[in-house]
Amino acid sequence: LCDLLVFYKKNHIIPNSVMLNSLLIMLFMQMDRFIISKYIDYEAVGEYSVIAQFSGIIVIIAAVMSKFLSPKIFCLKHKRELILFLKTEYTKYMFISFGIMLIIILLPFLFNIEAIYGGGLVINRSVYVILSVSLFLYSLILPLNNIAHAFKFSRVLFIISGFSLFLNTTVSILIVPSLGVIGVSIGTLLACLVYYLLSLVNTYYVLEKI
Repeated sequence: LCDLLVFYKKNHIIPNSVMLNSLLIMLFMQMDRFIISKYIDYEAVGEYSVIAQFSGIIVIIAAVMSKFLSPKIFCLKHKRELILFLKTEYTKYMFISFGIMLIIILLPFLFNIEAIYGGGLVINRSVYVILSVSLFLYSLILPLNNIAHAFKFSRVLFIISGFSLFLNTTVSILIVPSLGVIGVSIGTLLACLVYYLLSLVNTYYVLEKI
């Protein structure tokens, strides 16, 4: 942890931004669970947690792949190098992440994953697909965040992360009374989509500034 903080200090990276970006998807999930427990019931919380556990595999794999890209990203110095990275390495990362997402989405349709948790559990396929797509979008953001950190644009990411978390919470609270758990997953999807689009805009801004 000390080495990490020293690295951030040397590279003028804001630790608060890094921490919020790293914890954002966990905050999404925790806020979703809280909203479900408040407006529905605890049984629905358990079902949602199982769905999040399986669909969240893509974030774990994407985080590992993103770590392998980090050394290359932090060695980028010029606009031409960054454009080449986005066209080659990031494009491959996107296709691999998309393939993983498709495999994860197909899991409950090909295998009886409810059996792992015993009788009584029913996985809502619609929620599962929506949440899998949400986490796929989030996984695409990880290398873009590293680009922003590498070129000292961490403060903008802090604002984007905070806004996405607020959007996720607000939308979920508004539509969960009428749509139930699906409403919560839609709120997460919308927040992840906005987060991804704003991260793309921020990356374009980085390209214009370097």
